[in-house]
Amino acid sequence: MGLSHEQFAAMLAANPDLQRRNPHLGHSKPASKPIPESATTVRSLPVATPSASKAGKRRLRQLAAAMSEGDLQQSVIDLAHLYRWKVAHFRSVKVQRKDGATFWQTPVAADGEGWPDLILVRKNRVLAAELKAEKGKPSPAQIEWLHVLMLTRRVETFVWCPSQWLSGEIEGMLR
Repeated sequence: MGLSHEQFAAMLAANPDLQRRNPHLGHSKPASKPIPESATTVRSLPVATPSASKAGKRRLRQLAAAMSEGDLQQSVIDLAHLYRWKVAHFRSVKVQRKDGATFWQTPVAADGEGWPDLILVRKNRVLAAELKAEKGKPSPAQIEWLHVLMLTRRVETFVWCPSQWLSGEIEGMLR
């Protein structure tokens, strides 16, 4: 069962760090002054609804396109913690070649290449989620890991992108 609005607001109020990192998660009271359009961010907008206007849907598509994979990742982790999931994520590190070129890589051994971005566990559920920017596509190694995990019939596998965050679909999976 999910949290009520009051429970959610109380959890958010009790965690200033969570509020600071995720202003989009909601507020217990409406703002006393209207927020200027220039101050809005990807995360501060409401969830899409099926009856949203064409202009509203276009705006959500623009916001989804602007949301980075890192923003999505932190949002999912924070919301998962609110719903009492244990979350594992293995951070990538910046690697510099001898020629000075740099790139990001997650240090793994054996068959670890392509391991999902997040593993979430709560009670008898295990989720494996690969996170992508709106137009991002999983690599063949990532697809292979999601497929192998799905074949166990014990792990639910997903590829999540910002539009699924904005629509509330990801929250629905975590409830």
